[in-house]
Amino acid sequence: MSTSNRNYLFTSESVSEGHPDKMADQISDAILDAFLTLDPNAKVACETVLADQFVLVTGEFKTADPAVFETVRANAEGIVRQVIRDIGYTSKEDGIDPDKCEIKIAFNQQSAHINQGVDLGYGKVGAGDQGLMFGYACNETPELIPLAISLAHKLVRKQAELRKSGALPWLRPDAKSQVSVRYVVGKPISVEKVVLSTQHAPDISTEDLRDAVRKEIVEAVIPVELRSSNFEVLINPTGRFEIGGPNGDTGLTGRKIIVDTYGGSCPHGGGAFSGKDPTKVDRSAAYLARYIAKNIVAAGLATSCLVQLAYAIGVVEPVSLLVDTYGTGSIPDEDLEKLVREVFVLSPQGIIYALKLKQPIYKQTASYGHFGRTDIDLSWEKTDRAERLNLLVSAWLKIKSNTEKQIDRGVQFIAAVNLTLKDKDQYFGKEIPDFYLVEAVHSAYKEKNILPVDYESKYYSLCHNSNTKITTYEYQYPRIIVAGPPIITSAHIEPNLTKSQVFEKAVHIAMLHDRRTTAFWEPFDFISVEPARWRGINKKYPYIAVNGKIECVLFYPEKLTKEELIKVGEEIVATWGSSVENRYRVGIVLSETESVWPVSPTLTIEGEQIGTI
Repeated sequence: MSTSNRNYLFTSESVSEGHPDKMADQISDAILDAFLTLDPNAKVACETVLADQFVLVTGEFKTADPAVFETVRANAEGIVRQVIRDIGYTSKEDGIDPDKCEIKIAFNQQSAHINQGVDLGYGKVGAGDQGLMFGYACNETPELIPLAISLAHKLVRKQAELRKSGALPWLRPDAKSQVSVRYVVGKPISVEKVVLSTQHAPDISTEDLRDAVRKEIVEAVIPVELRSSNFEVLINPTGRFEIGGPNGDTGLTGRKIIVDTYGGSCPHGGGAFSGKDPTKVDRSAAYLARYIAKNIVAAGLATSCLVQLAYAIGVVEPVSLLVDTYGTGSIPDEDLEKLVREVFVLSPQGIIYALKLKQPIYKQTASYGHFGRTDIDLSWEKTDRAERLNLLVSAWLKIKSNTEKQIDRGVQFIAAVNLTLKDKDQYFGKEIPDFYLVEAVHSAYKEKNILPVDYESKYYSLCHNSNTKITTYEYQYPRIIVAGPPIITSAHIEPNLTKSQVFEKAVHIAMLHDRRTTAFWEPFDFISVEPARWRGINKKYPYIAVNGKIECVLFYPEKLTKEELIKVGEEIVATWGSSVENRYRVGIVLSETESVWPVSPTLTIEGEQIGTI
């Protein structure tokens, strides 16, 4: 919600887990969880329809093992019935009978044309669809979501709590809430109106119901200090609400997207969340946008923040990024956008790994909102990037200064922060920050006519001088340097890795990201992995050449023996060339006149060894 000089009311609503639309969301996400439990890489787009005593579950699905697809399809009916029971429906009279309702399962295989844009090969994942996503955060509540939607969720959660505990046994699962908040100069001042409609048993009078609901739910949730002088409560305004659930209304997956997000306090993208695996950026990028916005507000860089991301199907990086702090930001929004690219991973696969989205966690998000949750542990609700954002703002201010010395100091500060903080960005499970701020540094030099002739070398020297110390930060070994104009950065090294594991990690990074990668065990004990397309570098001996769909050259310390290098080549083949689809040859070049070529994988088809490549 933007800052305004107006005095106005803003209203948000929520619905209970027994609302038919939310039932559909929970069933779709329960099916998703079932797939991810058996295959974390499953592609799922599940839709559910409920009407009276009928449930239809359909969608498109893809699993590596066809048996997983068949297993989930066979178990789907039981999953549906259990979700209905867990919600609290027991009979047709309540809304739907979990044991006797008709259930139809209509699963389809995912289109190969969709999948070819998602699975790009070698660990790369493109966006599962085009689309735009929004994330939002504000300082109106401790959970950093708008006050109206926060209270609306709490009302229906309280209704469910009292129903399930037996404190108000005549309550039934279907319910809706609505909260109207008074804003003055853009700040929430009071709650003026609450609407709560709840399904109930036939044997409770309307008067008794209203008295109990007001006392046990509304007054328990809305603090006295927030109630305005003319605080108004409307409970079951139409009177009776005995017919509920699918018996009273149809339900459809994805029809409560404003309830799922921010209650209308900010724009919403084009897609719903439930039933979609994390390669669908409708879901995963919306989680990332919330993660970004929340960390910006938690860092004190703005009091409210909107983040928009947009993607094209099959494309790894977003086509656009927008940060809007509604004039509340401590630095310009366009500068925050550069910081966001530095601190957060924006690619679909990077989002999945950074937020740990390949887990069966989704059914729990399908009711009471996907954001601002304190009852469950959700990765996108963490504020673990706030500290790094604040540190980089300090560096940014140095970069925006007037002298080359200050700019250089800003570069060094950024490098120190990136190399030492533990909460690094993750690409494909590897912790590698994406260093977009280098472009800003370059511009800062250029604007002041102090751009070095060899800027990249100067930047590299500033960032990777082993003597660089900023505050308490300093470089440590082992470390991995990933280079590739205009990006030069450092990969975080987990503790207790062996030398061979550090070198292996460098190989994997180079092959996955097509970047020159150097792994330092000690200052003068290292390997350098160079993509084969970088032909401008003079080869040193010995080196290892890897040929296949991804080609690279590995430069190893001279002290490695011929036998050791051959063993390394065999390990690369075993890792990367074990299938017909991934055929790699490895050559060991010891000098201009001596080489061992090739070290080739053995091809096995259906268990029968047929020779080497």
